[in-house]
Amino acid sequence: MRSRKWLYGRNVVISGVSSGMGKDIAKILVNKYGCKVFGIARNVAKLEALAEELGDNFQFMSMDISTRENWELIVARLKEVDFRPDVLINNAGIIHPFIPFDTLSDKEVDRVIATNYLSIVYSMRAMYPLLKESPYRAIVNVCSASAYLPCAGASVYSSSKSAALSFTEVVKEELQGKGFYVASVNPGPVKTDIYKARGNEGENTAKVKDNAIEGFGLTSEAAAKKIVRRIRACRVRITVGFIASLMSGFYRAFPAFSLKVVGGVMRHLPLQTYKDLFADEKKAKKK
Repeated sequence: MRSRKWLYGRNVVISGVSSGMGKDIAKILVNKYGCKVFGIARNVAKLEALAEELGDNFQFMSMDISTRENWELIVARLKEVDFRPDVLINNAGIIHPFIPFDTLSDKEVDRVIATNYLSIVYSMRAMYPLLKESPYRAIVNVCSASAYLPCAGASVYSSSKSAALSFTEVVKEELQGKGFYVASVNPGPVKTDIYKARGNEGENTAKVKDNAIEGFGLTSEAAAKKIVRRIRACRVRITVGFIASLMSGFYRAFPAFSLKVVGGVMRHLPLQTYKDLFADEKKAKKK
């Protein structure tokens, strides 16, 4: 059983740290918990700005985390600067446009799967030898409430997050008795750059005219506070936000038809994104 103060003063590696929840988690860990954070992201300017804000307790490396080779480079850098990690937080994630699975480009499919799922596999395998040397060894993977209840238009995103959640659950079981704390974080809608980025890369650039996230999503700061508190308490499945709790409970109670209900609701919401998603379906019914 870990002390409630186990998280204080730890060395933490966080991916996707340049903005959103990753950035806010890093700020909380440094400013409130006295942690040293090694942040990983691609945007050098944002990393440098965060380093200036957080000072000596923040180091960073600009790197794409979606390949095994790059995680080997990250591990080499940690050894080079003598940063001995206690905690790994896999936070990086991306989403594709809300469009039918068959209209996604191969580039978009590969990019989402590599970032949301394979990067977690690669990071945990590469970081494991370093983490097991720590008496506070911990792995936290940010998945999504979409892993509980997927929805139309988010086929590859939802399935990649489901894979990440399953992998986390299995590793948690495998590492029982080895002193590891392993957790999944499953947020509902959060106002982060992940939604602004969809459609910006790849062949398909879906029109995102309406974004429901702006209406009912948590701020990244509020989500980060909830996440860090529950990590400190060693919660192993961290559901963040009312919408995420609703999705989890609804699917557990009604697994047979929950997706149909969600699909029906989406069809009647006055959001242009969903209208575009089901446009061909309406055309087929008219024939």
